[in-house]
Amino acid sequence: MSKNDWFELEGAYRSQMWRRMPNVVFEVSCFFVKSSIRKGASDQTTTNPNQNLSAPPQVPGPWLFADQPLSKLGAWNLRGRAPFVLGLVVVWSLAPFLTALFFGSSCWSLVPFPTATLPGTLDTSLLLIDNTHMEYANLGKTGLKVSRICLGCMTYGVPDRGAHEWTLDEEKSRPLIRQALELGINFFDTANTYSDGTSEEIVGRALKNFSRREEIVVATKVYFPMRPGPNARSLSRKAIMTEIDASLKRLNMDYVDLYQIHRWDRTTPVEETLEALHDVIKSGKARYIGASSMFAWQFAKALYTADQHSWTRFVSMQNHYNLINREEEREMLQLCADQEIGVIPWSPLARGRLTRDWDAKTNRTETDEFGKTLYTSSVDSDRRIVERVAEIASARGIPRAQVALAWLLSKPVITAPIVGASKPNHLEDAAAAVELKLTDEEIKRLEEPYVPHPIVGF
Repeated sequence: MSKNDWFELEGAYRSQMWRRMPNVVFEVSCFFVKSSIRKGASDQTTTNPNQNLSAPPQVPGPWLFADQPLSKLGAWNLRGRAPFVLGLVVVWSLAPFLTALFFGSSCWSLVPFPTATLPGTLDTSLLLIDNTHMEYANLGKTGLKVSRICLGCMTYGVPDRGAHEWTLDEEKSRPLIRQALELGINFFDTANTYSDGTSEEIVGRALKNFSRREEIVVATKVYFPMRPGPNARSLSRKAIMTEIDASLKRLNMDYVDLYQIHRWDRTTPVEETLEALHDVIKSGKARYIGASSMFAWQFAKALYTADQHSWTRFVSMQNHYNLINREEEREMLQLCADQEIGVIPWSPLARGRLTRDWDAKTNRTETDEFGKTLYTSSVDSDRRIVERVAEIASARGIPRAQVALAWLLSKPVITAPIVGASKPNHLEDAAAAVELKLTDEEIKRLEEPYVPHPIVGF
């Protein structure tokens, strides 16, 4: 074993054991562990004639993540490491007795040892998501609990990659992802195509550093092209099997919780798509599957086909729904309610139009080419709705975003709107909207100016 292997062993021990012992007893046990590990490391640095001395030194990093199972300790060659084994067994056995005798039961705390938050290391202060002020709901009729706000991660990615030049780079993205966790958000949505895959990379690294994998819900999507070629834009078996592996590699995860088809593929038989997604589930690479914007008849066909073949069913629908585009109420939302499908709408704030004056400009409104196609057909009625949002927000003394999101959350069929956040107050407003209850009169005023819109977004 190399010196770095022994550092990995110490990291694995620390990441798993700090939550299971009182602080003082934990540090005592670490003394035994470190003494043995350092001895093992020193033994290995002088007797390996095949060592590549020209190779750059390795920096301890990913092995400090807390999702490394403690059982891995048993896989190491511990021959001759008696102090390690003895120290671990003795301290673990005596921990309750020593705690009660010298410090009282109150010192059996879950406070971690001090550690720096660096790329590649675990921020132990966020191992447990703060769910004090966040509500959670089952995603459809599954047992999966998700926060009532989902963080949309299209905002995070390298601006020079892909079609979204308004995105935030990694340095600016990480504090917002951390803040989301602090607010109790455990649901994160990205896609393989966002910023040419860099969104998945940034989100994966941040979640690895700031959270425990078993406590978060990660969703990504497949369909849009990631490379040139005839098989790039597809929901074929070939495309799905290729892209799930690529997404997992970028996220640096063994599985995603929710794997979604980004759009309906008219060139691939739905049976092929559904069987491939079913096999992704059975392979353990995803826990659930979901769909995104399509016609209600297409979604109904997919649900029926899955049932007919005993394949895994879609559990969620990510559709376009907000105060100034409510066309989904005609069929899709009723279908989802009947079939107990979780609804996680995208663009719940209409690309920010519901949060500011209608004529206000931002960097995104000027550069978001897709966004420019969504809200141009019914400007007069849309403007009146935006003004109503402003009136209600002013009367309540709260930001407009809270009113628009509270309206969405008042609909029983909605599980969690997908909210993008490029500033800290965006997350604060989203979390506050969960507790905001609009009156029936306020809801009526918000909905009254609406007129039918053309179908857009897919």
